[in-house]
Amino acid sequence: MKKSALALFLIAGVAACDAGPPATTGVGVTRQAITGCEPGPFEVSVYINDFYGGSCANLGLNQGFRGAFDIPAWTGLPNDSITSLKLGSNVYGMFFKDSAYRGPRFDAESSYFNVGGYFNDSFTSAIIQTWDRLCTDPNWRPGPGQVALYADSGYGNTCLVLDEHDDLGNGPGRFFFGSAGLLHMTGKTSSMRVGPNTRIWTGRTGWPDGTAPEEVFDRDVFDMTGTVVGNDTIAGAIVNTF
Repeated sequence: MKKSALALFLIAGVAACDAGPPATTGVGVTRQAITGCEPGPFEVSVYINDFYGGSCANLGLNQGFRGAFDIPAWTGLPNDSITSLKLGSNVYGMFFKDSAYRGPRFDAESSYFNVGGYFNDSFTSAIIQTWDRLCTDPNWRPGPGQVALYADSGYGNTCLVLDEHDDLGNGPGRFFFGSAGLLHMTGKTSSMRVGPNTRIWTGRTGWPDGTAPEEVFDRDVFDMTGTVVGNDTIAGAIVNTF
């Protein structure tokens, strides 16, 4: 629905959308303006009006391969005010009605000129996730604190990069795939690459907690078949360095 334009203002870590070149990819800087936000390849632009109009902000990657945001706090836009979304080419978004990535979730894999219906004017928090095309490069290797999970054995097909920070930017990185914007890899891991001095604790039902089959890895696994946790089973993980 249409809304009146808001006055331009800045908050900490926020710069105007139409004031100069985009921020460096991966910093997670959020920008706000009356109009004119355009997402970079690793950003999602959010707008308070339909058809990408009105005050807006760009949500980037503030946790390596992901971004996690309390929308009002990061952008200065009013809570429950987002009406349209424009996605960059290398990301998708998970938008939640409640804070801390809880409540009903709206999955955006393409742009929406009007979110409409039940989810219109209702978003409070968001996770921005890359499609992780980088890890499909056979010459790419995860760095310290990073683990790449692959849908096929031999490091092939869809992949997902986790790092040692969780949804709130703290360590170790705790990931429950079904609720933290990682749904596309739930129960689909057939191989993994593990960065130097890094370990990943994997679980079948969520965060490893000693109650379900789980296993710790500190090296690459070409094929998950035969491991304790098993092939195509991982639903959660904890990543840290040593």
